[in-house]
Amino acid sequence: MRKKAQWPLATVKKLVGDGRVAVTHSACEFFPSRTEALMAICTVIEHLRTTDFAHGVQLAVHAADVYGVRIDNRGWYLKLAVVEDLGKLMLVISFHPLDKPLSTRDGVVEP
Repeated sequence: MRKKAQWPLATVKKLVGDGRVAVTHSACEFFPSRTEALMAICTVIEHLRTTDFAHGVQLAVHAADVYGVRIDNRGWYLKLAVVEDLGKLMLVISFHPLDKPLSTRDGVVEP
């Protein structure tokens, strides 16, 4: 696990602001539709702070950054990566309620 984010939040937020964002099916699982999931994810990323960073992970294909955020008094897990397969794109790999506490730079985010 990395202790430093792979991508600066300014880059992440710019890609999302430019509409260069993709979400996996699993990142949409807790929403009624893909559109609602994308809207929620983009809103969370707009408000993401460097102190929300938990750790980085190396997946089989991508390095990813993990963040812990609070939404409506509940902790959520966000895993994202910047990919350059077809031009630079923000890929949201996971977005779901926490099932266990997650340590971030700002402290522990509880489920």
